[in-house]
Amino acid sequence: MVKKNAIETSIEINITGSNVPTIHAIRLETGLWQHLFADEQNKLIIASALNYCVYKGLHIMGYLITENNIYLVLKTDAESLTRMLNMFDDTLRKEIKHQQEYIKNYKGDNHDERFKTTGAFIGLFTKHHLANYKLVQLITGQAVNIPYHDPHLAWLKEHLRKAEFCSVIDYSGAKGPVKISGI
Repeated sequence: MVKKNAIETSIEINITGSNVPTIHAIRLETGLWQHLFADEQNKLIIASALNYCVYKGLHIMGYLITENNIYLVLKTDAESLTRMLNMFDDTLRKEIKHQQEYIKNYKGDNHDERFKTTGAFIGLFTKHHLANYKLVQLITGQAVNIPYHDPHLAWLKEHLRKAEFCSVIDYSGAKGPVKISGI
């Protein structure tokens, strides 16, 4: 509202278009490729791919990498989200192949049956909406204050505090394995 000569004038600003940044909370369920490597190696591969995507313009507000899922809170427009997820998929494929080559060449494991399966690369992950608002708040550095004791929330906070591949590390003042944009 702007008052000018005692006359109230209303100013409306409509922002339309797909290039308006939005917060997207997604869960990526890892595919069969996760069985090719140990859990910690999978997490390192995912962190490396995410860091490359951050370098290329992905804005990560929060993340949690577990054995079977990648939880991401991203700030991007709708068009960039699809493009960035495709870039993450491509980068993850390259990281997996690089890790396979390393094992074959440097560890001398040329006959490992795990690397002969091509079906593991059909779908690296399945995208789902992340609906757990408490998890979203915690991995983006926000406090979750509720007027009652929630045992699930207490468990979640403790689990995130112990997680090695989580943005809670960054929001606590330390440096985590994936660069985030929220700080």
